[in-house]
Amino acid sequence: MRRLVAVPATPLLPVRLSTSPFAAWLLAAAVLLFGVALLLASSAAFAGAPPNDYTPLPPTTETTPLVPALVTTSEGRACQEAVAQASRSFVGTKLAVEQSCLLFFQKLSFFLPKGTDAAAICRNSSSDASPAHGSQPVTHWIVERAERKAAAAIEAACADDVVAGDLLVCGETAEELATCTLAQASEQVDAALDSEFGDAPPTFFVGPLARCQAGIAHESRSFLARKLAAVGSCLDERNRSCATGNAAERCIGAFVDGQHVPPTDARTAEAIARAEADLLEGLRRSSCSAHALRRLDACADDPQDLADCLVESHWQVAAGIVGAQYGGAEHFADETTGIGPVVAAAGPGETVLVDAGTYYEKVAIEEPDFTLIGQKTCEGDRPVLENPDPGNSRNGIFACGSLIDDCGGEEYGIPPGQKGRADRILIESLEIRDFDDNNVFVTGADGVIFRDLVTTGPGTTTGTLYGVFPVFSRHILVEDIVVSGVRDAGIYIGKDVDVVVRRNVVFGNVAGIEIENSVNAEVSDNLVFDNTGGLLVFKDPRISFQESSCHVVRGNVIEDNNRANFGSGFVSLVPAGTGLLVISNDSTLYEGNVIRGNDTFGAIVTEQIVIDAIFDAFGELSQDQSSDDNFFVDNVFEGNGANPSDPLLAFFAGDALAVTAEGNAGCSSGNVLNAASSNFDTLPECPEPIEFAGCPFPLPDPFPQP
Repeated sequence: MRRLVAVPATPLLPVRLSTSPFAAWLLAAAVLLFGVALLLASSAAFAGAPPNDYTPLPPTTETTPLVPALVTTSEGRACQEAVAQASRSFVGTKLAVEQSCLLFFQKLSFFLPKGTDAAAICRNSSSDASPAHGSQPVTHWIVERAERKAAAAIEAACADDVVAGDLLVCGETAEELATCTLAQASEQVDAALDSEFGDAPPTFFVGPLARCQAGIAHESRSFLARKLAAVGSCLDERNRSCATGNAAERCIGAFVDGQHVPPTDARTAEAIARAEADLLEGLRRSSCSAHALRRLDACADDPQDLADCLVESHWQVAAGIVGAQYGGAEHFADETTGIGPVVAAAGPGETVLVDAGTYYEKVAIEEPDFTLIGQKTCEGDRPVLENPDPGNSRNGIFACGSLIDDCGGEEYGIPPGQKGRADRILIESLEIRDFDDNNVFVTGADGVIFRDLVTTGPGTTTGTLYGVFPVFSRHILVEDIVVSGVRDAGIYIGKDVDVVVRRNVVFGNVAGIEIENSVNAEVSDNLVFDNTGGLLVFKDPRISFQESSCHVVRGNVIEDNNRANFGSGFVSLVPAGTGLLVISNDSTLYEGNVIRGNDTFGAIVTEQIVIDAIFDAFGELSQDQSSDDNFFVDNVFEGNGANPSDPLLAFFAGDALAVTAEGNAGCSSGNVLNAASSNFDTLPECPEPIEFAGCPFPLPDPFPQP
């Protein structure tokens, strides 16, 4: 409890004034001169001071806010609502304290050194400033405290995985989300102050100028708070009710051709209209005549124009704050617009959010730093991309980056010989079905993420060849996708450098996952089952990039891959019942995998020369066709080789086999297996620590071309 301490009172003036006539006259003259000075100063500020030259930006003709994604998890909704509440509280505090500071210093400018800049004192007060830079210490302290409090609330309400996985917001962690959300909110407050006070707030003391400036500040702050509350309430309710569609149209509205388009949600539109009407009425009560406005530095010098420009500027401020709170995409596609036209209209660095539905079309991504995300419903439905013209639609989604010289994208209107631009792209939360060659095909990309996709083929000998197919690319991430029903490889990594393939479910294909003629791939925590062959790591001698090495294959479950082969080309030779097949690959660690129930091979390490001798598969061999330095450590082999698909393979069937003609195959340590159906016991023990010669493989220069 705070204690109150009594302090003896000290009179500010003597109780008895001097009776000297000269002293009385001097005191009266001083009071009179002070009053005259105040009157003249106030009058000069209102009528005689030269006008400021602040020129506002031209009116916005078209502004479309970001489109927030539907948040389908309770954790995500709780996080997003906490972000919005904390951000609104911070905005209210920062705007109020900086407005008060500006008003205070405008009134005291007569008593400050000439040239004192109130804007520099009061508006340089966010956490990226310091009193040493001129910020008023009390204002700085209040804003910084509000920012810390808001950041703590956001971090307490949001888990990192929720931020990264459930929300379309800035940042991948709660700390990053708090930092960037509040930074953007701070920038928007500065934009609001621009329209309210201008660049150089004029000097005044009392009178119409003071009342008008104070009214602008108060009414603008009230309008912004009410608008943010109405929009936030609408978006929160939209998430709780799991309503699909364009959330920006529903809850925020837009400026189109200079006209404000209200949100389609009637309650939100009514709340915003009332706030706009109250703003205009408040300005009328605040002595904001045209004469007064000409002396101020606000965004207009006519009362009606002032109301319009404050509504417009604070509408844009609110849209920016909401974009930081709720995230969103620059573009929205639904069944009425289609995906392709919206993607084609989007620019570099932009995001297209696709509403749940079925789309009979194919899509080409041609811009860098591009994001294509499907909006899932609370029931888990997602946008589905179907083959619009079977037999004439090679790829469902096509993208070409800068690493190859010829995209080969004539089907998508890309001229022959043209270099691509689609680097650093993200494709997420879509379902792609039954395209003729590849459901998703990306070539020559420097940076590509495939996340949370479902891709299916019909499971026939003439159906889809590949599910996800990045080729001649680098910096690739394939995670959390489901692939089934294709006649070559569900996930194909070919001629690629620096790859991560993790947490995927791959079943019902000829080959589950292929790592072909690639380097520096990490394949981890995947479930691969019910394919003809589970995981293939190999070098094909007929391909331009002749390397296969420096991989890590860890923590995968490769089981029951006994599906009859329905493929064509090389994979048609893969025996049903193959778990892990390694051909002419070097310097790779296979650790902690579970390989079980595969009827022909659990794992087999071999070379092109052996495959060619048995199947006449290649007709030529790589210059380095041997398999060397494959490290098998702590894998579990169980029940493999019990029912080989071909009687000719019965001699080789088993848990783990090394069949090489030239290479050393590798080493084996700590594996659990049936020694009677394995020759891994003939391999040497793996050294500790394991060292990979020549790894990671350096970036090829020049980069391999098709």
